[in-house]
Amino acid sequence: MLKFVFKNSLLYTFASQVPMFANLLLYPIISEFLTSFDYFVYGTAMGYLGLLSMIADLGMSPLFQNAFFKKERFFKSYWSQYMGFLLLYKIFYGVSATALIYFVFRNDVPADHLWTIIALLVTPMVTFDLTRGIGMRLMQFRHKHNVVHVSTAIAGVLTVITTFVTIYIYKLGYLGFFISNFVSVMFQGIFFAIIIYGAEKILPSFSLRGKRIRGWLKISLPLVPHKFSDYLLTSSDRIVLDQCNGISNVGTATIGMYNVAYSFASYFNHFSGQVNTVVSPIYFSLFRDKNQDVHLIIRKFTFLWLGFSYVAATLAGLWSKEVFKFFFLNNTDGLADSYKYAIFLFMAFCYRPLYVASVEFVIFNEKTTSLFKITTAAGILNVVLNLALVPFFGIESSVFSTFFCYMYMGISGHLFKDTKQYLPLSYYPIPIFFFITLTGVFVTFAVEFNWMIKAGITAALLAACLIWFMKRGKGIIREVQSIKTA
Repeated sequence: MLKFVFKNSLLYTFASQVPMFANLLLYPIISEFLTSFDYFVYGTAMGYLGLLSMIADLGMSPLFQNAFFKKERFFKSYWSQYMGFLLLYKIFYGVSATALIYFVFRNDVPADHLWTIIALLVTPMVTFDLTRGIGMRLMQFRHKHNVVHVSTAIAGVLTVITTFVTIYIYKLGYLGFFISNFVSVMFQGIFFAIIIYGAEKILPSFSLRGKRIRGWLKISLPLVPHKFSDYLLTSSDRIVLDQCNGISNVGTATIGMYNVAYSFASYFNHFSGQVNTVVSPIYFSLFRDKNQDVHLIIRKFTFLWLGFSYVAATLAGLWSKEVFKFFFLNNTDGLADSYKYAIFLFMAFCYRPLYVASVEFVIFNEKTTSLFKITTAAGILNVVLNLALVPFFGIESSVFSTFFCYMYMGISGHLFKDTKQYLPLSYYPIPIFFFITLTGVFVTFAVEFNWMIKAGITAALLAACLIWFMKRGKGIIREVQSIKTA
């Protein structure tokens, strides 16, 4: 399994992050044409739009997954009905998104730019966003990951070209980000629509019964707060910062810098997300087949995944000063100093392996109400901490609030009785939390060391990893590799 997961996770990351890697290479070229205000507009717009993301599919995504694994012979019939209902619902969703973006930015950007932004964001939501998501899931469930890799890579190339043309040649600033996002989403939407509607013959069914819809929503709606918590963790800080604009050290410039730091950290988080994408169907297969060693298998893989995330986050934070200076070499708006906000954000995204280990089995058994205490509580806590601390301590408090709340989401499922019952083996969540926190504190100081000292720290960390691998890692990896992927 390990080779399968690692290979496909890398391919997902490479394919889906082609625009990221290429944009990073473009930064030294285009950064002189961007300002903190451009990052403020784009980051804040995506933050407010995230407010609606919790109801984008009414929490019905797991129903598609459960239908495929539990009712595989008839899953197309179920998917057709789910799609018909959600396509009708998307009309209301698009109107809501239009109203939200309009009222948020009506005083900040020119009217012609505002309606352009609305069109670029809302059109994909209403048209092809649903088939894009469903098509990706179907290919992932069937382990046809290459289809997703190729389509995402092509979309990435189109995005990079669009970014270069709109920002470097036409000097469109923040509009270039929105246009690039539109091109990427629409291409993949059309690509997977051809697969879903044409090759698979899965057509939306609009013959819907109220009783049946109520049954779906009874399972899915408890996941809406679960998804809302994702918004509260990833986007609400941007909204709080926007509302606190002018208080303490919060301004459009520092918000823009925070958005830059968050975007770099999210690149790191994206790889863990792709591991999750590949691992989730495998976990579901293990649950379905009732493998007697399932808990031991999952714990071993979780620790491997967590160890990789920890080392990567530590090194990313340690060298962030040099990296940011390189990518914003020609920028005169101070964006290179954004690195100081990125370190604890890198460490925050080590949460995912522990989080996935505790919630996948809960979702598989449709015990979704248990997620309130994990994800929803983490999201609400993030909002409360931001509201309480930002007016007094500024941008930095958003960084530490985000870190603490992600860590809470990662370890809390291992502490509550109703979720811990699915984890007969201990994952040592509290010691792991303190270890990651202390590492973040150390890296915050170490990032300012000269490059020779940091090179020594890097060599020592990699040497420790090599020693562990030679003594214990090989055996664990051989066991994990023996697991079948389908």
